[in-house]
Amino acid sequence: DEWNRVMTTNVTIPAFLVKELKPYFRKKGKILFMGSYAGEATYSSSIVYSVSKAAVHHLAKCLLKVFDEQEVSVNAIAPGFIETPWQKNRTEESYERINKKIALHRFGRDEEVAELCYAVLCNDYVNGSVLEIHGGYDYY
Repeated sequence: DEWNRVMTTNVTIPAFLVKELKPYFRKKGKILFMGSYAGEATYSSSIVYSVSKAAVHHLAKCLLKVFDEQEVSVNAIAPGFIETPWQKNRTEESYERINKKIALHRFGRDEEVAELCYAVLCNDYVNGSVLEIHGGYDYY
């Protein structure tokens, strides 16, 4: 049940939404998916989440061909550990363990992810990319 729920939410719904909206995209439009660094690295805590986000990253790359004639850019953002309400249930030990793996030794802020999203949407040459934003996770 969890597999189907997560895959439907993270992959199926975005894919079919884009399919339905394709005729309405203007030339040089933009599509930006929210992936996750969990789709690039292996996190054992949630295999289905990691697999679903890897699928989102691949979907962004595959849609380049679909939107070729319309010149629509398709990209994905892959955040690492970001300070959101979802993280509030973490123990202090969990925060410390993760922060030791991040070169900047802190979780990212939602504003930092939003700034990257804005920059990608403003740049006409970024296309077919999965942009990671994780503060240097797993470099230690």
